Amino acid sequence: MTVNSSVIAAYQRHPLVRQVARDLMTRLGEAALPIAYRAVDRMRNSHDTEGMSLWLAIHAQLAEASIHLGGSSDTCH
Repeated sequence: MTVNSSVIAAYQRHPLVRQVARDLMTRLGEAALPIAYRAVDRMRNSHDTEGMSLWLAIHAQLAEASIHLGGSSDTCH
């Protein structure tokens, strides 16, 4: 399965993707990042390219927020 990095970048800039990431971080805290990682795996395993692109963008937003909050993204990979 091929995922276009420009598609992921476009999703990352989308306000709804940023809002989903913020909501997940608010509701789940540190658990949000590993949950997003599992969602990426599920999309990959089901060959859902669009879903995988969305979750990769959400994951990237969460990872960035985690870095800014002093968290670590090592635990999910």
